[in-house]
Amino acid sequence: MSKYRSLNNNWKVIIHIFAIIGIILSILYIFNLKPFGFTMLEPAYLNYLLVLFFSPVFLIYPVNKKSGERSKVPVYDIILFILAFSICLYFGINAVKGVYAGWEYSAPMFETILCIIMWGIIVEGIRRVSGLPLAIVCLVFSIFPMFADKMPGFMHGLEFSVFGAARAYYLGLEGVFGIPLRTVGTQLIGFMIFGAALEISGASDWLLRLTSSFFGRQIGGSSKIAVVTSGLFGSLSGSVISNIATIGTFAIPEMKKEGYEPDYAGAVQACAATGGALMPPVMGAAAFVMASFLKIPYIEVAKAAALPAILYYLTLFVQSHTHAKLLGIIPKEDKDVPGKREAFNSGWYYIIAFVVLVYFMAYVKVETYAPYYAIVVLFALAMVKKETRITKDRIIKFIDSSAKILMELTAILAGIGLIVGALTMTGVAQAFSRELVSLVGDNVFLLLVACGFTSMILGMGMTVTACYTLLAVIVAPALVRLGIYEVAAHLFVLYWGLVSYITPPVAVGAITAAGVAGGSPMKTGFTAMKLAVASYIVPFAFAYDTNLIAHGTIFGIITSFAWAVFALIIIGYALEGYAIRGIGDIRSKKVLRILMFTCGLLMLFPKWNFKIFALVSYIAINFILKIIISKKPAIGA
Repeated sequence: MSKYRSLNNNWKVIIHIFAIIGIILSILYIFNLKPFGFTMLEPAYLNYLLVLFFSPVFLIYPVNKKSGERSKVPVYDIILFILAFSICLYFGINAVKGVYAGWEYSAPMFETILCIIMWGIIVEGIRRVSGLPLAIVCLVFSIFPMFADKMPGFMHGLEFSVFGAARAYYLGLEGVFGIPLRTVGTQLIGFMIFGAALEISGASDWLLRLTSSFFGRQIGGSSKIAVVTSGLFGSLSGSVISNIATIGTFAIPEMKKEGYEPDYAGAVQACAATGGALMPPVMGAAAFVMASFLKIPYIEVAKAAALPAILYYLTLFVQSHTHAKLLGIIPKEDKDVPGKREAFNSGWYYIIAFVVLVYFMAYVKVETYAPYYAIVVLFALAMVKKETRITKDRIIKFIDSSAKILMELTAILAGIGLIVGALTMTGVAQAFSRELVSLVGDNVFLLLVACGFTSMILGMGMTVTACYTLLAVIVAPALVRLGIYEVAAHLFVLYWGLVSYITPPVAVGAITAAGVAGGSPMKTGFTAMKLAVASYIVPFAFAYDTNLIAHGTIFGIITSFAWAVFALIIIGYALEGYAIRGIGDIRSKKVLRILMFTCGLLMLFPKWNFKIFALVSYIAINFILKIIISKKPAIGA
C-alpha cells in the first residue's frame, strides 16, 4: 500500500498549483525580489508556506493506508484542508498587525482559538506524514507546559495555560515558526527542489551508471554500488526510508544475486542510506538546521562532517568487501558492467551542475541561492540529449516530487516546533542539560555515554531532522557545558540520534531494508549495527580529537585522520573475521579478533602512547595469526 492517496486529476492540479506558487514565493523571498513593491515579513512568508505545503497534507496523505486506496477525498479531509488553508492565510495576511500588537502574548480570543485549532491540526498532520509514534511525542510534549509547575526535578518548569501555550506555539518565534521551519523556508527549500530536479533531469541515472562502472567489476561490487549511490542520494534527501525504498529496490536484489545473504544485503543498504545524512556536500535537512542552531555558515558544518562521513563509509566498504571475500564472491564479468569511459561520457556534463552548486556554497558563500542556480544549469544540461529533455511529463513529475518532499518536511518540522517550543518556554531544555552535567560530575566520558544513549532513545521512530532538532535543544548543551567543542557536540548527537535507525528494537531503517531483502528484521538490525560500527565509535573520537572534524592544524588533521583510517580498517577486519593478505579467514579466532578490535579502538585515542602500543600489539597479533594459519590456504586478495 502507498502512503499517498491516489488523487483524481482535479485534486492533483490543486497540489501542483500550490507547489508552483510555493516555489515562486520562495524565490521571491530568498532573492529579495519585490515585483509588487513591498517587503514580505518572515512570519507572513512562513505562514504562506504552510498554506501551500502544509494544508495539502490532508489531501494527499489519507487518514490511514486503507482509505488511501480510494481516490475520493473524504469530507473530513476537505474540512481539515480548508481549515489549515484559511487559518494560515489569515495569519499570513495579518502578520504585520500581529507583530505590532504583540499577539504572541495577548492575542484577541478569536486569534487564540485559531491557534488552538492549528495546534490540533499540526499534530494530526505529523501523524499522517510520519506516523503515530512521532505524533504522540509531539502531543505529549506540547501539553507538558500546562503541567510543568507540578513536575519533579529537572522536569519542573514554568506553567502555561492552554491559551498561553497555543499563542506561544503558533505566534511566537520558538514554536512552530522556530529554527526548524525557518530553516526550511530560507535554506532547505531550494535543496529539496534540487533533489527532485536530479531525478527528472537524468542525473540520478547517470550517477548510478557511473558508480556501476567503477565498482561493478570488483569483489562485492553490488554492495559498493549501493553504498556510493545511497550516500550520494541520502546526502541530498536526508531521508533514510525513501533512500531504501528507491535505491534499495535495485541494490538489494543485486547484492543477493551476487551471493550476499538477505540479512547482510538489507543491512548494507540500511547503513548506506542512514549515512547519507552525514555525507557532504548537502547532508539532507539536518545539517542546515544545525548551521542555524550554531549560527555558522552551512559550509562550516559540511567541512566538519566530511572526515567522519568518509570514515563511516570506509568502514562499511571494508566490511562488505571482506565479507564478499569470505563468501567467495567473484567479480562480475566485463560484459555485465558498463565501461568507465562509456558511463562517464553518457552524462559527464552533469558535473557542471554540481560544480555550480559547490562553487556558490563554498566560494561565493550564498548557500540559499546555490541550489536555484544549480537547478537552472541542471535543466539546461538535460536538454543535451533527446531522452533526457525536459518534457511536459517530466515537468509534472518534478512538480509532484517537489510538492511531496516539501509537504512532508514542512509538516514534520511544524510538529517538531511544538516540542522545541514546549521545552524552551518552560525552561526544561536548559534544566535537562544542567542535570546531565551534575549527574556525571566532571567526567566527560560518562557524559558522552549518557548523551549517546539519550540521543539514541529519543531518536527512536523519528525522522533524521526531527531527531536532531530535539537533541540540539536538550542534549547538546550538556556536552558544551563540559567543554566539548560546540560543533563536535552537535555532530555527536546527530550521529547517535541516527543510530536508532539501525539499532534494534526500533531500527526502522533496518526493518524497512529487511522487508525489501526478505530477511529477518532483528538479524538485519544486528548486522547493521556491526556494519555501522563507525557511527557508534567515531563520535567519541572526534569529541576528544577535533582534528577529525577538521578543527586543528593541517599536520594534526592529516595524522589524526590517517590513524583513524588504519584503526577502522582493523576494526572492520576484526568484526568480519578477516586478517591481512596471506592470512585471510580468522572467523574462528574470537579471542584474537577481540584483541584486534581493541587495538583499533586504542588507535583512535588522541594520546600517542596509546596509538604506538596498539600498533605494536596489532603487529604481534598478525604475527601470531600467521604462525597459526601458515599451513592453511589463504583467501585471495
